Order: sequence, then structure tokens, then C-alpha cells
Amino acid sequence: MREMKGSGIEWIGEIPKSWTITILSALFSEHKCKNSGLTENNLLSLSYGNIVRKNIESNEGLLPTSFETYNIIEPGNIVFRLTDLQNDKRSLRTGLCQERGIITSAYVTLQIRSNDSPRYMHYLFHTYDLCKVFYGMGDGVRQGMNYEDLKRLRILRPDQETQRRIADYLDRKCSQIDAIIARQQEVIEKLKAYKLSVITEAVTKGLNPDVPMKESGVEWIGEIPDFWNVVPLKTCADILPGYAFSSDDFDIENGTALLRGINVTPNGIRWEDVVYWNNPITEQLRTFELVAGDIVVGLDRPWVSGGTRVCWVTQKDLPALLLQRVCRIRAKENIDSRWIYHWIASKSFQEALSIETTGVSVPHISTKQIEQFSITLPPIEVQHQICDTLEVKCYSVGNVIDKKQAIIDKLTQYKKSLIYEVVTGKKEV
Repeated sequence: MREMKGSGIEWIGEIPKSWTITILSALFSEHKCKNSGLTENNLLSLSYGNIVRKNIESNEGLLPTSFETYNIIEPGNIVFRLTDLQNDKRSLRTGLCQERGIITSAYVTLQIRSNDSPRYMHYLFHTYDLCKVFYGMGDGVRQGMNYEDLKRLRILRPDQETQRRIADYLDRKCSQIDAIIARQQEVIEKLKAYKLSVITEAVTKGLNPDVPMKESGVEWIGEIPDFWNVVPLKTCADILPGYAFSSDDFDIENGTALLRGINVTPNGIRWEDVVYWNNPITEQLRTFELVAGDIVVGLDRPWVSGGTRVCWVTQKDLPALLLQRVCRIRAKENIDSRWIYHWIASKSFQEALSIETTGVSVPHISTKQIEQFSITLPPIEVQHQICDTLEVKCYSVGNVIDKKQAIIDKLTQYKKSLIYEVVTGKKEV
């Protein structure tokens, strides 16, 4: 076993005695090389800890006409995002460049000046916790950092052969873990697609395959049972856009929670980032009080990789007030609210309205568009029957998805712990 010593860095603890500690600026310099001649085919982006080629097709119409302000990055460069740190879930967002390309100047790019291993340094940076590393500088929680902040980072520096050995080991182990995670994620995506198809089939065709059918008159709905109707959503739901609370009056500790777009996800309401209204709730504001069973929809970026940003308000979410850029949908009498939820969460909702989304960088839908969205409407008894059946089927599929996600979460945590143990010398490889 190697002899250890104190690192003098509280969150790192002990390190091998032969290792040294320096600061980032002793090993790296900022790499600034303005683009000249590279085009959208050379676009790179930082995604989940990796530098990847930007998907041009999915960004059609959103790309700039000129890339003169972009920076060239080279293999071995390490890229950092030092803005919007409050949204980065504590970890330092960084990636190692594997190919020559261009990236927006919003990122800070480092070039190593020594013979140290960029791969080792990349793994090391992934262990840096923002709260421990940056927010302990006496500056409090800040939304952004800069290169001057980055230069002060203390760096663990084993000898170069040890760095290479660590990087090789982690490349091998992390690729194995990532492959298992990818397989689990592939199964999850297939299960989600199956669940969506089951819901779509049920709310458009019903449960009885032998019932007489008729044309719905809506292309993306197709045929429906002959005793069903097609109506705009506004005829069976009360749809309310949120109130324009002034951000100057937000409180970060006390009052009634304000439901913002950032809190609405396809998997439920998330309150990790919350602000409050700590003023009297007037009669006017009571209109915007949410109740359990309300359906809420995020109007900005309404569709993300996880699905439509629609979810239920539960008792544990209350009390809460509805903020602008979110709308509340409340079923009218003799309408099963679950029926409305299934339609809003469906692929049909996205397909019907995505063509009409406004905005360039931030797609947006309006409450008026939601009001006009066409849904099928069978008798209330049929709504109950179909929704009850879907609850059972969706619960079963959801259980499998949850188990797969639990495996992914454990593997992700194991990978993170493994990297920390190895790059800080606590596990010898």
C-alpha cells in the first residue's frame, strides 16, 4: 500500500505521498484561436461531459449565418462551460476535445503546456464539485465564473506515467460502464415508445376493435369509433395562463411557491430550483392558486427529450401559485381529467402544435393554441373505462422503466465514485 499524506484540500483528503499539488495556470494556458474558414460541418458542442459533433439537421434554422466569432479547438484541448452554474447540478461542466473543430466563444478552452496527460486532467476536473471548489472562495453562489477563477483551481499532479496509467484504466472501465448504461437506456426508450403507442391507440380507437368506425376529420387522429366526437380542448377544460409576478418581488426562502416553467418536467413537478411569493395573496391572485389534480404545461420549450413538459399537481406541491409561461388545465364537469392528460402528453399533441411553435432559439406554444387542440371525446363512462385500463398498463410499464433507471443511477454513481477514488490516488491502478 502506498504511503499517503494530507492534501490540504478538505474535499479531497489524503493523496499519495509522491503526488504534488499545483494550480491550473501552472499547467494550462487559455486557448483562443478565432475561426477562419471552418463551417457548420465542423461544429462541436459540449454534451454530458463529452465534446461531440453538433447535430446540424436538428438545428436547421437556428444556426448563425457566420461562424467568425467561433473559436477553433484542437484535440487535447479541455473545454469548460462557466455560465449558468446554478443549473449544472453541482458538477463542473467540462469536456475533452478529440477532433479539430469550432465551438462557440461562450466556452473557455484550455491548452496544456506540459507533458501532463489531458485525459487524466479531464477525469480529474469531472470530480470537482462547484459548491466545494468555487463557492468556497468567499464569493457566494454565482451564476458564472471566468478564466481568472479557473486559473486558481488546485490540481493534483501524479507523475506523468501514473497519469497515463490512470487515464488508460478509466478509459477502459468507464467505456464498460457506459456501454451497460446505453443498453439500459435503449430499453427505456423502447418502453416509453411502447407506452406512448398504447395510450395513443386507446384514446383514438378505444378498447373494442370490433366497434364501427368513422372518419374523425382530423388527419393525425384518423378513424375513431362512430359514437365518439372530436372537439377543441377548450370545450372540455378550463385553461389558464400564469400570472406575471414581478421577479423583483421573488423571495428565495419564504412564502408561497411559484410554479415556473423550470419546475415543470415530463416526470412531474421538480422544486430543486424554487422562488416564493412572500406578499399577501389578493383576491386577484387567488385565481392562480393551484389545487391537487390540476394539469400544468410548460409553454417555453414544451418538448424535451423526456417528452412533453406536462404533469400533475399533487398535494405535496401545494400551496403554489401559477407563474407566467406555464398554463393550468382543469377538466370541466363530466370530463375525466386523466383523458385530457393523456392527450396533452401524447405525441399527437406535439405533432399538431410543433409546426406552429413560435420563437427561434426557444420554441413557445400559447394557451390559445392549446385551447384549439383537437381531442377525441367519448361518453364519460368510456373515458373512465379507458383511463382505468391505461393506468394498469402504464403502471406495469412504468415499473420496468423505474427499475432500469435505478440501474442507470447506480452505475452513474459508481462511475463517479470510481473516477474520484482513482484520480485522487485512493485506489491504486
